[in-house]
Amino acid sequence: MAIGDQDLNFKLRMQAILWRLGYYTRIDVKLASTRESSRQGQRKQPSLAELTDIDVLGIRYDADYTISYAVADCTTGGRLKGRLGPVGRTFWLRGVMDHFRADRGYEVLSKKLSSYEKRVAANLGITLLDESSLQALEERYHTDRTPLKIRLTDDKAYTYLESNIHRVDSRLAPLLNYRKYAFWQNQANRNLLNAISIVRKAHNILEPSQKFQRILLLDIVTLVSVAFLEACGILFRTSPDNVLEALRTYLFGGPLALQTKETLLKDINTLVESLQIQPSLFPEETMRRLSLDPEYLPALSDMAQRFISKPSEARNVPRYLQAIILERALYDGNPLRDIFIDEYSDITFKFVHDLAQFFKDATGVNPAMFQDLEKD
Repeated sequence: MAIGDQDLNFKLRMQAILWRLGYYTRIDVKLASTRESSRQGQRKQPSLAELTDIDVLGIRYDADYTISYAVADCTTGGRLKGRLGPVGRTFWLRGVMDHFRADRGYEVLSKKLSSYEKRVAANLGITLLDESSLQALEERYHTDRTPLKIRLTDDKAYTYLESNIHRVDSRLAPLLNYRKYAFWQNQANRNLLNAISIVRKAHNILEPSQKFQRILLLDIVTLVSVAFLEACGILFRTSPDNVLEALRTYLFGGPLALQTKETLLKDINTLVESLQIQPSLFPEETMRRLSLDPEYLPALSDMAQRFISKPSEARNVPRYLQAIILERALYDGNPLRDIFIDEYSDITFKFVHDLAQFFKDATGVNPAMFQDLEKD
């Protein structure tokens, strides 16, 4: 097996373990930051600089919306990343864990590991795994005996998805960028607003007959569900009397940031009125920006109240969407009832539909873009 394939094998196996533990999972999460690049005499243009990547990321929500993160780094013994040894990699991974506030970390290597190396990793809160200990972990969570009915360990499915999703219409590059970089770079409270804005601008480009455009949109909605559950967690813990106002405050960065934005917008509107410009002369997008609250805020608030009232069902929405992408959209494979078995919930599936309906209304995409939800 080629080196790259061996890395993917480890990633997929770790993904399956985290899935068994109730995590929503992603492979190859890119962490990047904005930098300015310029040529002499030209205006500076922002660009992204990749900082590092996470081989496997798991996100799990408990019944009280407490978020747990797990990260895994998977490397073949012949090509330790950055030429760091096993102990050096664990110190790097500890930094990544701190960035995500992760409470679980796994370093997976193909080389045989010493008890000293495992002990040092354990002191950092990291489980260091070689092939034999990875197999033992799989036995513990029955991934070796009870096959998952979702293609989490299928390398062909992963390659098929990732290679084709990057071949969609080039005009959808902002959606690919959001999926790959922006979601992980943005502040959590901005991810909902940004996703809607990006998709709204591309809604006329998205074509329901194109399978991988539908999958790309579903994946964006999956990330939106992660961001939305984080917002619901804050609302759940603060128990506000006015959910709409509390959500509004969260989305705009807190009370002080909201007050600053309201003051600035009031000044702009005063200026527009003083110039005696007819509102009809402004483009629709400009008029929208002269109002702080997005028109979909009441609908988002209503959905938040439903999610908050049933956290045990709402917390699995990202996992349901992940299963729909891998099984129903990609291959027309196993239905959700077969994947989740006793843990399947009609309420969770209803929440998936609610989120898709909200996103359709907020962005203006063709309803047929969500046709894969109807296959279950």
